[in-house]
Amino acid sequence: MLSLLKETGAGSFERQDIIGGAVAGKILVTGRDVNIRTILEFRLEQEGYTVLVSESSAQALEHAWTEQPDLIILDLAEPHEDGLEFLKQVRTRPESADVPIFVLSTYRREELEGNGRQLQDVAFLLKPFSPRELVAEVHRTITSGLGDMYDPGRPRPA
Repeated sequence: MLSLLKETGAGSFERQDIIGGAVAGKILVTGRDVNIRTILEFRLEQEGYTVLVSESSAQALEHAWTEQPDLIILDLAEPHEDGLEFLKQVRTRPESADVPIFVLSTYRREELEGNGRQLQDVAFLLKPFSPRELVAEVHRTITSGLGDMYDPGRPRPA
C-alpha cells in the first residue's frame, strides 16, 4: 500500500493511505451490536480505511468532533435509543455537520419519519445488508460525495 504525507499545520504531518489511486478515508462505526461493529471494522480495514469504533453515542460524538471522520456508519437498532439523539447532535457542530452518514436499520425510513430532521441527509441501508455492498457504497460516497448515496426509496445509480 502506498501512503502520502499531508501537512496538518505548524510542520505536522499525517499519513494518508492510498487505495487504487484514491486517498483512503477515516470511517466512524457506531452502534450497540458488537458483531456488526466487528464485521464492518474488519471489512473496511481490509479496504485500507482507518476505522474508529464506538459502542456508545457519547463516545461516537467525541470521535465525530475530535477525529473528524470522512463518513459515519450508525447501526440504529431501535428507533427510540440514543442513536437518533446522536444524529441530532452530530449535525449541531461545524466539525461534523456535513459528514455523510449511513444508517443501518431494520426499520424503514418511513417508520422513523416522526423523528424529524435527524433522518434528513442520511443514507438508509436496510438490514440484513451485504458488507461487500456497504463497502462499495462507502467508497463511492467518499470518492464522489453525498449525491450518489444509496437510498432504498430511490433507484440505485447505474
